[in-house]
Amino acid sequence: VTDALLLCGAYSPGEAPSAPVGQIGLSFLNQIRASLNAKGMTCYGASTIALTADGGPSYTLGTGGDNATRPVGVMSVQYEDGGSIYQLEEVPFAQYQAYFDKATSGTPGAYALDGAFPLLGLYIYQPPTTGTIRVVMRTPFSEIANLSDAMPDPPEYREYFRYALAEALATIPGLGTGEPSGFVSSRAATLLSDLQTANVAHNIPAKFMPYAFRRGCPDGEYRGG
Repeated sequence: VTDALLLCGAYSPGEAPSAPVGQIGLSFLNQIRASLNAKGMTCYGASTIALTADGGPSYTLGTGGDNATRPVGVMSVQYEDGGSIYQLEEVPFAQYQAYFDKATSGTPGAYALDGAFPLLGLYIYQPPTTGTIRVVMRTPFSEIANLSDAMPDPPEYREYFRYALAEALATIPGLGTGEPSGFVSSRAATLLSDLQTANVAHNIPAKFMPYAFRRGCPDGEYRGG
């Protein structure tokens, strides 16, 4: 926060921010960190859960009524059985609903998300009766509660946070210059672009599915889609 205040011209070197300004800066910082999920960043808030396959067509992602546990998004879904890992293909939920045999158990080939709130529904086609379904998710960031708390983020992200925060603080009346300098805005955009380019999600090696994805074909004919 202090570095951002220096960058936007609000403070001089060695000057400590007042308590109200510090809290404003911390609030803005948490918002910037959380917004990375919407920008496609996967480094933060990524987690994996293992669901025991029970033959049912759907599973709930999240717990209780607390929407803070609801995934921001699902990055990938794999099915593991006997040591083999299969990558599942995502299909639109409306397309999934059109399958007439979605309750028939078998080796899964695809998944769909219903978009429900506050909990998210994960639907598997075809639902397996054994094995493990692994879901890699983007989850909400935990907020930094106090200015004295250590940042939980990798150090390479902090330069972006400084410039993005300076860009935001510069617009506060009586604090910044009214608008960020061209250099600050340009630097923030460049750093974000660099992070997005470097921030590639880790993909678990997948075994090719032993069958093409059937679109509800009783005769077993394979069809694309």
